[in-house]
Amino acid sequence: MHIFLPIILLIVCFTEQALTLQLVKVLCGYTIHNCKIINMILLLICASPSFIILDPKIQPESGVMFMLFMLYYLGRLLVFSFVYRKMSYKLLYFFLISINIPQIYQNLLTPCISNSVISNIIAFTISLIILSVLLIYIKRKNKELFISQLIDSLPKKLYVISLMLIFIASFFTMLQNKQGYGQLKSLMMLLSMIGVIAAAISFVLIGISESEKRAKVTILTNQIENQVEYYEKIERIYGEFRSFRHDFKNHILCLRSLIASNNIDRAVDYLNDIEKMSSVEKKQFNTGNIIIDALMNDKSEKAKKANTAITFRGYVPTIGISNADLCVIIANAVDNAIEACAKDTGDSQKTISIESDFKQGYFFFKISNPIFDEVNIKGKNKLVTSKKDKQNHGFGVANIMNTVEKYDGSADISTENDTFVLDIQLLLKMEEAYAQSAEPAEAH
Repeated sequence: MHIFLPIILLIVCFTEQALTLQLVKVLCGYTIHNCKIINMILLLICASPSFIILDPKIQPESGVMFMLFMLYYLGRLLVFSFVYRKMSYKLLYFFLISINIPQIYQNLLTPCISNSVISNIIAFTISLIILSVLLIYIKRKNKELFISQLIDSLPKKLYVISLMLIFIASFFTMLQNKQGYGQLKSLMMLLSMIGVIAAAISFVLIGISESEKRAKVTILTNQIENQVEYYEKIERIYGEFRSFRHDFKNHILCLRSLIASNNIDRAVDYLNDIEKMSSVEKKQFNTGNIIIDALMNDKSEKAKKANTAITFRGYVPTIGISNADLCVIIANAVDNAIEACAKDTGDSQKTISIESDFKQGYFFFKISNPIFDEVNIKGKNKLVTSKKDKQNHGFGVANIMNTVEKYDGSADISTENDTFVLDIQLLLKMEEAYAQSAEPAEAH
């Protein structure tokens, strides 16, 4: 019976590798090249050291053991690469997972089964069953694309470092079942420690990156929602205009009839009634920049919900700074001011005051608003947000500062007498002015 156990172990190990090869093909959409017989022979050669390295009773020299390890592990990766004629992160991912999972099963079985070869046979058999069920499920449910995209979404640094750590841990765990090999065990322990540190650093960096991505997604989502509201407003105004245009001829006929009968007073009253029928918004702001006019109109509507009025004095440049950068500065500043005013639990009217001007090549922008809770200014012009979700907020002021720096400007944040003040000065860029003046004028 002892003679057949290594052969059985070799067979289940080889079959497990063949199924893994098929799973990679299904999930990654790779094409298997070469003759099937050649591929199977190569896999069999790589699986051949399994009954030696997985049997603690067999203890070859350290150098021989290391070479067998390389053939069993790296040989399999080279065969996978040869079969698909490519080396990719996906391939490395599945390779590292495939060599570690049977080892996990074997470790779980060791306390129950003293014979290492039998426990490894059962471990590879379990892996075979799971791989077979997984392949059947993926093919029947057409999940290939979904799982492939899920793997693609993982940051490369994360799964490469994590799986390399699994690879080293698998080595170390396997050596723990072997007697001797003290130096090799020490080496694997050192590599494991280095891997843990690298993985920990990577997780922290990825966590920071993901927080920034979520914050950007939140900002973009808010911008899209604002655009949708703006387009809905345009559609509403356009609908009112179409309705008015539909009745325009009838109104003209009525007015003409009143004037023809010298009924001037009634004609004036009729005109007043027509004017009241139209609810098209009048322009509230005249900043000198039609983009900012539209932006301020939109922000004014939002401010009203917080029982707040916005006053604007001055002008906004149309050259020397892009409209996108103007919107970043003004929209974020006004949004923060509205949020501050919305914290007031009373019914009193609040006012957000804005002063804007440009002269001698500089743009000056100042906004002030009442505050109703403590504002912490940390360091130089860095606000500590009072919002609970600190990771995804505080980017508004940061975006303003980044834009100001882009134009070699300065910004000053201060609080005095329960009033928050943001004062910005930036240098208008002449190349921006030339670029904008060179654009063709719109037809009117």
